Amino acid sequence: MVAIKVLNLQNEEGCKRFDTECQVMRSIKYINLLKVITMCSNQYVRAIVLEYMPNVILENWLYGKEHQVLDIFQRVIIMLDVAMTLEYLHYGYDTPIVDCDLKPENVLLET
Repeated sequence: MVAIKVLNLQNEEGCKRFDTECQVMRSIKYINLLKVITMCSNQYVRAIVLEYMPNVILENWLYGKEHQVLDIFQRVIIMLDVAMTLEYLHYGYDTPIVDCDLKPENVLLET
């Protein structure tokens, strides 16, 4: 199983950055980041093929209908994992990588 994220081709700014971002994402190897398997880029479609991870989204645990209670220990572990991942992105390469879309709906949790 894989997950496929398709880019909206109407967003010209996003299309310009797509190929560069995919190349960077493919070079990243870190335990807390999904592995990029491949990408597809042509005039009709731009997509990233990622390893599949079941939809256990932090946002649902915090705010969704399936609201689950996270104790303080679980919250601290999640915060540390996110912080260590950001540290890796910022300092793990010669050129820092900045995630401009970090939010609870983009944080996947393992169950």
